[in-house]
Amino acid sequence: MFIFVYFFAFLTFLINHSSLYLFGGDSSEFSLVGSMWGVAHPPGYPLYTLLSNLVTRLIPISTITWRISLISSLSTIFASYFIYKLLRFMKVGNLVSLFSASFYVLLYPIWLYSLVPEVFALHNLLVILTTWLVFQFIKQNRLLYLNLIFLLIGVQFAHHHIFVLFIPAWGYLLYKNHIVAYLKKLPKKKFIMLMGLLVIGASIYIYAPIASYLSTNSIMDWENAKTFQGFIRLITRAMYGTFKAYNGSTGNIANQLYGLVSFVIFVFQDFRPLGLIFVVLGLFELKKKNKQLFPFVAISLSTHVFFYFYTNFYLLRPFSVALFERFLIPVYFILIIPFARGACFIQNKIVFYTIQYIKNRMLQKLTLPFFYVFLFLFIFIVCMQNYKIIKNISKLSVFNSYAKDLLNTPPKNAFIQIGLDNSYFPSAYLYFKERFRFDLKFIFLPLLPKQSYQLELKKRYPAIYLPKQSITSQSSMLDFLNKNNSNGIYFESPVATDSWRPYGLLWKYYVNAEESKKDEENLLKENRLLWNKIYTIPILDKEQKNILHLSDVQGQYIQAYLNFSKLLVTTKHIEEAENVIKNIYTNYKKNDFMTRMILINILVEQKKCQEASSYIKDMNFEQEKPDTEQVNALFRYYSTCDTVNTEQINRLKEIKKIYQKENNTLLKNL
Repeated sequence: MFIFVYFFAFLTFLINHSSLYLFGGDSSEFSLVGSMWGVAHPPGYPLYTLLSNLVTRLIPISTITWRISLISSLSTIFASYFIYKLLRFMKVGNLVSLFSASFYVLLYPIWLYSLVPEVFALHNLLVILTTWLVFQFIKQNRLLYLNLIFLLIGVQFAHHHIFVLFIPAWGYLLYKNHIVAYLKKLPKKKFIMLMGLLVIGASIYIYAPIASYLSTNSIMDWENAKTFQGFIRLITRAMYGTFKAYNGSTGNIANQLYGLVSFVIFVFQDFRPLGLIFVVLGLFELKKKNKQLFPFVAISLSTHVFFYFYTNFYLLRPFSVALFERFLIPVYFILIIPFARGACFIQNKIVFYTIQYIKNRMLQKLTLPFFYVFLFLFIFIVCMQNYKIIKNISKLSVFNSYAKDLLNTPPKNAFIQIGLDNSYFPSAYLYFKERFRFDLKFIFLPLLPKQSYQLELKKRYPAIYLPKQSITSQSSMLDFLNKNNSNGIYFESPVATDSWRPYGLLWKYYVNAEESKKDEENLLKENRLLWNKIYTIPILDKEQKNILHLSDVQGQYIQAYLNFSKLLVTTKHIEEAENVIKNIYTNYKKNDFMTRMILINILVEQKKCQEASSYIKDMNFEQEKPDTEQVNALFRYYSTCDTVNTEQINRLKEIKKIYQKENNTLLKNL
């Protein structure tokens, strides 16, 4: 009874801290498709989407995001419970099992994705439950457990495809325990039943073509899943590349090795040094004493590490790091097993040495409770450190505000195209679900070449022009832009031509440079209005910066604001550009090297040498090979403001020769 009360309390805690607003990454998409019977991006996640739609309709309270987050919270709590059951099955002590199951919930990525709509918490639950059933089958040899295993494997196929990374470990355990001989002895009807259960579990995928057939909105049906070809493309993730974690992933051995280093760093940060000591000790213990559990841990850990290496995550900005972080969640289940065994090993050693060396009975009785208190304090400290970040989630409305800012940027009836996950999914939710700024013509460029999507656009916007040929070449894209430019076209990123100009968080399309020159004053006026009256760039404290999607959104605001400063420079409003850069440097990027370089160049351009010198004083330019932009900024400063310092000027000239291909100053680049 205590266990159920304990986990119920945990569940209540998670529910009370679940997100009320849209969140970053794919989360906002799940809020959209989970409330409008849509189909998510490939592979569609039909199980999660179906459950989300049921939850949003069966639970009438709070926001849609909060309701769908319940799936994540419940999944994590049940996963924690089955971790406890699995550890107890493996003869780990009751309290150590309980502490380890609790530690699993409080690990940062596990905790975070228990509070927002995401597929990984449910994925972990299904994997953990399947693992528990495999060990139950090995012990009891009952057909019931094998039936449930096959059913769950089918269900996982209809949820998240990375469950296949556990199949080698499950298969090895079953093979070593004579599953082949068992299946050969199985009556034909029962074997057919096993295959039938596999198909029944996977049949949840039928949600995708049904939802596609009934849907009137292809923005929530990426591959037109009602067709056979579209359905196969959805399952195989053909849009991204079947064996890639994301679109554009290509081989790069240096980056792949860096990804493995990043994996180690993440594990070190989340488990802390003491937790890693437990893990290492636990691995040695498993290898010595558990001939079943160690192969499961070793094989499943190896397949996941290979996956991280193969998929080659480019960890260049907070969004891609956040994407990588989500895929660590299954590994944290794997590592919690040796963590518990390591803690159990220390517990046993304490008992052994206590009996061996401590003769006082009172001290003997107190030694083990002291260890439990120590373990509790360790988990409590981890909890409190992570809670400083997690407490922000429930009332985090930045993604809603960002989406509103994006949609409020263009004038009435304009074309708008948003493509990045942290901007597109929240904006799509506001546009399609809440019909916010429904006057805009909202398009999604990656789907534009698809005939099904073009037909949908024709229904939604009858006056839209679509070229007869596929919109994949530069000429066809320019044709599309020019023929639809009557009310203005605003994209998140420029395409096909260089005649785009910064327009708040977006870019405005011009037919040519002459047209943009004529509109210069109006363009500046609109940008000033947006940045001074409409937008509020989020200011993040130390803890909030650890929410990587949030940090990414702040970065998108700042980058767009920098684009505005570039526009000011090119239109000779240097002093105004200086104020923009100072605002960025002072309030958002105090320690950012590149922002400081830009500011120094702008000050030097205006001959504000004394002020520029204050930004140069604490710079380290005595290093053997300074950064190119640093060299350019320093050379510009000394050659303009400190011409008598010939030693530095000559030194910088020599260094600049090394970087001949990059000999323009930041101001010229602006």
